Amino acid sequence: MIGPGFIRVIRGFAFLYFIFSCIPEVNAHPVPRKSHDRTVTVRVTATAIVVDYHLEVDEWTVVYVDVPAAVEKAELAKLRKPDDFYTTFIRCYGPILAKNVVAQLDVKELSFRCIDSQYHVADHVICDFRFEAACELTPGKQYSLTVREDNYEQETGMLRLSITNSPDTPFLKRMEPDEILKNRPASELKPGDDDKLRKASATFEWEKPVDRPCPEHMAAPFGKAHQANHLFSRSAFLTSSLIIRSRTSSPGEPW
Repeated sequence: MIGPGFIRVIRGFAFLYFIFSCIPEVNAHPVPRKSHDRTVTVRVTATAIVVDYHLEVDEWTVVYVDVPAAVEKAELAKLRKPDDFYTTFIRCYGPILAKNVVAQLDVKELSFRCIDSQYHVADHVICDFRFEAACELTPGKQYSLTVREDNYEQETGMLRLSITNSPDTPFLKRMEPDEILKNRPASELKPGDDDKLRKASATFEWEKPVDRPCPEHMAAPFGKAHQANHLFSRSAFLTSSLIIRSRTSSPGEPW
């Protein structure tokens, strides 16, 4: 005969199952396979054009697609751990991504070089690169800057491109993709939208600073510059979810 204590235990398990089944799975991958989500912030300073390039990509894509396409088979065979692949990814793709950010200052073509890179893993790989192209500005002169992001042209992925300035390089005119277009799902993009998402431009002057800190010292720390333009990306939800999970559960399963 089944006693009341046993029935209470069964009801307790049923209640817990109901509660946990209603909680979204934090481990679900927000970045699809073979997709690359980017937040690209171009910053004008008195000495350089700086690009903070934030990239999010699925682990499977890094290990089985991107890294094998960038290294020789002999080097690939030496990679054992997930971190080996991720480190190789940022090392190989930093210069490639930098080269495909095409920019022109007046009539001069700029050449970006990757000066820093880092990554961390949430439920996908999150990379931050910093690219820089040196420039010499004359106080009081107007300059025209055009930028085009040419990475992953034949692949899917979100792109949020913006262009900002330092206090000593005020914009006279600026053009960049609007927020409505940036947040439009890829499946709803119209002909010509992809081209619009990839381009930004600005006209500015350099006002030589007087008795105030150099604008470069006021720049956002590396790896954080993308956050202001990343409010609607998948990482915003992911970060808060991971914080909650870290306080309430043990570490996740190995990769």
